[in-house]
Amino acid sequence: MPSRRLRAEVLDLGKRAAQGLAALGEALGTRPRLREALRSGRVRLRAAQTVLPVALGEAEAQWVERAARCTVRELEAAVRRARSGEPEPEDDWVRLGAQLGDDERLVVDAALDLAGEIMPGASRIERLEAMAQEILGSVPGDPDAPRPLGQAFRPLGGREAARREALEGETERWAILEPVPDWTAPDLPADKTATAERVDRRLRTLARVRKSWDDVVGSCAAIVKRSGMHLRLGFASFRHYAEERLGLEGKTVEQRAKLEERIWRSPALQEARRQGVSYERMRLLARLSEDEIAAWIPRAKALTVVALRREVEGEVERKMRASHRMGVAMPRRIAAVLAAAFDAVRAVAGAVLSPGRCLAFIAAHFLETWRPLVKPKRTRSRQVRERDGGCCKVPGCSRRAAQSHH
Repeated sequence: MPSRRLRAEVLDLGKRAAQGLAALGEALGTRPRLREALRSGRVRLRAAQTVLPVALGEAEAQWVERAARCTVRELEAAVRRARSGEPEPEDDWVRLGAQLGDDERLVVDAALDLAGEIMPGASRIERLEAMAQEILGSVPGDPDAPRPLGQAFRPLGGREAARREALEGETERWAILEPVPDWTAPDLPADKTATAERVDRRLRTLARVRKSWDDVVGSCAAIVKRSGMHLRLGFASFRHYAEERLGLEGKTVEQRAKLEERIWRSPALQEARRQGVSYERMRLLARLSEDEIAAWIPRAKALTVVALRREVEGEVERKMRASHRMGVAMPRRIAAVLAAAFDAVRAVAGAVLSPGRCLAFIAAHFLETWRPLVKPKRTRSRQVRERDGGCCKVPGCSRRAAQSHH
């Protein structure tokens, strides 16, 4: 698995993309049929990654044939059936949005800090979940009962499986479109006896080649997305088009298209690109307003991706505080727990409270329950973690630190 520093600083890859490629590369060593089908272009990257967990042993040949002829949606359903009983990956995320007054924000922040004392190293999402579970455990009702999330939660990725299935049938799997020809991968034999230095040099060379194509892919993807051509061709979304027509990871291509569209509208980001700012850093700068980006370009070039992410996220958080807003992206599973907690709070209050008021109520209950039980000690480990913002300071590491030596 590539280290965070190698992945972000040298290969200029996002965490998910790097982990996916590393897992695929490692597994292909024991899956000769899938490796050959992928290298020949008969099986596309997205399909290979989908069947990777089940294309094993005697079943490998069968799954390779499926990957060559089935859509990604069909493959995902078949893999789920084959792995019945195993949890599905959490790709479905939503964003919680809430307005918080000054007093409400103080209560929520205090509860989050206390949850961090109880669970060192826990993320903000995990702390919110713990706060919600606490109040659900103290009120009657079934927290697991199915319920809509409510308007406080906005989907970050559409649930479009039914739409995809319908369009695949209507278009006979896009029979009107000319098939995309197979493209054989270049011959780059792996040398298992190579030193780490040789592998590093090769990775850097390949990363430069990939980067030369990335801008072209991003620009073309943005043109297709803006034109709406993918919808007229019979795809449910641009991500659907990227996965089925291009055979690529849909979310990755969608992110590149979105960034390219932002660059088209932003002279400051165009200048950052001219100065050689990497893709991952450009994605972070794109979160800032146009009049801020120019001042951040020198910092983007000087800081590591991890350090820049923390600074940009801190700036975004300060703006949200100034506007009395709170926004947190989380898996739908955790959002369902918070939605249940909101319903419990409203039932206790006998009124329809805003999400911000509900959060403050949940936070106050958590403080009332746990503050008498937690006696924070001014240990050296605690002082070091407070000094470093609760994060590991090793260059390239993005983990929250539970110990002062991490």
